[in-house]
Amino acid sequence: MIDDLNSILSLRRYIEEHLHENGEAWEHQHLPFIIGIVSAFNKSEANFFSQTIWTWPPKVLFELADAILNGGNPHLDENYIYCKIFSLTDDIEDLDYLAQNLGAYFYSAKPQSFDAELLIAIKLKLIQVLDITRDQTWEKNFQDLNKDIDRRLLEIRSSDN
Repeated sequence: MIDDLNSILSLRRYIEEHLHENGEAWEHQHLPFIIGIVSAFNKSEANFFSQTIWTWPPKVLFELADAILNGGNPHLDENYIYCKIFSLTDDIEDLDYLAQNLGAYFYSAKPQSFDAELLIAIKLKLIQVLDITRDQTWEKNFQDLNKDIDRRLLEIRSSDN
């Protein structure tokens, strides 16, 4: 457990130390490094990681999103993690970027992964993205996703009664 904690906290420190660097450094150096770490997590590390990261700053979580997507770690629920990172992201440009993959990961996640609170958080962030979207195709996709979230929220409320 101590090793899990140290490796995961080291990953957070690494991301925080490099947040100020440009996109090219992230694309060619930092992202491959982070993918290597995330993809190598064993089951214990993946479980600890999945529980620990939710206290991390939104910008650090945002930088983890692509690594989660590309890591291919069978011990991580990548779909859920990506959607939850989206729900916790504050920066509108980061939200817009993450929204481009949100539908694929939202629809691929197990529906029972999402409780009402998370669905509402995703919906609120998606509304922010819809407010700035000028691309008709993306707008339609986001509206469809928004309707599906509403449908799932209704299902949750119906099952609670």
